[in-house]
Amino acid sequence: MHLDHVYASAALVEEARDQEELQVVVEPAPIAFEDGQFAAPSPTER
Repeated sequence: MHLDHVYASAALVEEARDQEELQVVVEPAPIAFEDGQFAAPSPTER
């Protein structure tokens, strides 16, 4: 499997930092919701 971008929890981001083949490109932040729906852009829209 090949993924360009994924969302990850803060704990998984810390694990990813220890993996040479992974790169953290955005620091963890609270998840945004609007009217009860996930409001953050998809990783491909960043």
